Amino acid sequence: PAPAREATPPPPAKDEARRNGRVRMHTTIDTRSDSNFFTGFSMDISEGGIFIATVESVPRGTPVELDFTLPGGRPLTVNGVVRWARDGNDRTPELMPGVGVQFTTLPPEVAHAISSFVATRDPMFYPD
Repeated sequence: PAPAREATPPPPAKDEARRNGRVRMHTTIDTRSDSNFFTGFSMDISEGGIFIATVESVPRGTPVELDFTLPGGRPLTVNGVVRWARDGNDRTPELMPGVGVQFTTLPPEVAHAISSFVATRDPMFYPD
């Protein structure tokens, strides 16, 4: 048998997508918060959250409501919270500016639709 491993703390929120099998998804997303409305587009999604490419500045911790359609699916409305933001810069132009949103309180039918979509795609990253 393998030696026992020490318990480690859970990874930061931005690693959540890797644990949940992040897959590529390109669709337009309308995003609303108490003080913002903007349209961006997704680059990837997991069962735990989504990346939205946008130049809009949205502070971490901001609750948001997202409207988008899974490719080949029906329109969805999802609640989430901004967990991280990335500004554009000249050093890494291949990295799109945007925000990482962690899903919160998904209705069962929405969670199932996202899980089914993710399960049918090849992951972008493989868990350790």
